[in-house]
Amino acid sequence: MRPSKKLELNKEQITQIKSIIKNDKKYRTTQRAQALLLRYKGISVADISFVLNVWKETVYIWIKNYKAVGIDSLYEKDGRGRKSIFKDIPKDEIKELVDTKASIPIINANIKNKYGIEVSNESVRKFVKKNSASASQE
Repeated sequence: MRPSKKLELNKEQITQIKSIIKNDKKYRTTQRAQALLLRYKGISVADISFVLNVWKETVYIWIKNYKAVGIDSLYEKDGRGRKSIFKDIPKDEIKELVDTKASIPIINANIKNKYGIEVSNESVRKFVKKNSASASQE
């Protein structure tokens, strides 16, 4: 069996990583931080991948990115994930429709007529709920 190469970290880096594990609310960020800390403690990549339920290659990528970029490599990059189909609709217009006490099917019909976007009432309901709450906080 080959000896495991530990990840070299200084006290400040260990403190930062432990803080991320304890305080960050994003699962993937804390998962990456846990992988680094486990590797620092000499745990094999195979064992880390088993415990965190990810591919070994993924753990290697996390370690490589950390060595190249540092602590910022633990966080998701902007632009990840599916883009909203409602991105072209001003939130003010949604707030106005909600303020008129329009039903979800009526709001959906207005969106379809004005923007040509055809979506389910459930998608509209979620969008209205999310954006009317944020608009009312402004």
